[in-house]
Amino acid sequence: MDFPNKDPIYHNVFSPSQKLDPRLDLGHYKESSKTYRFERPGNYQIFCNIHPDMVSNVLVLPNRAFSRVNPDGSFRIEKVRDGEWFIGVWSPSAKSPSKKKIVVKDGQVVTVELDLQDRLPDVPEHTKKNGEKYDETY
Repeated sequence: MDFPNKDPIYHNVFSPSQKLDPRLDLGHYKESSKTYRFERPGNYQIFCNIHPDMVSNVLVLPNRAFSRVNPDGSFRIEKVRDGEWFIGVWSPSAKSPSKKKIVVKDGQVVTVELDLQDRLPDVPEHTKKNGEKYDETY
C-alpha cells in the first residue's frame, strides 16, 4: 500500500499493531511516497508520529468478496458461490463490526440489513510510536 505525502512538511507513518511483521514505521519523509505490504488480514490503525490528529485505518481482508457501501446504504458483492455465508460490515468509527449469516442461491438477490452501533471518537487516544505522549503544540 502506498502512503503518499504531498506536503512540504514531514510526516512519519506508523502503526502500533503487534500483528505487523515487519513493524510499520516509514520514518520521516516529505513530498514523496513510501510503500508497505500488509501480509495478514486485520484492521490496522495508522498514525503520524508527528501529528496526533492524523489517523487512518487499513482493513486487510482475507479474500476479494467485499464492497463499499453506496451513499444510499446499498451495496453489491458479485460472484458469490451458492451456500451459507457470513456477511459483515465494518467501520473505523464503530466499536465492533456487525455480521449475519446469509444463504446465497444462484440467480437470487439476497437482502440483508446490518447495523453499526456505538460510535467511537474520530481520533482515538494514542501515543507516539515510542509510547510517549504528543507535545501540546506540534
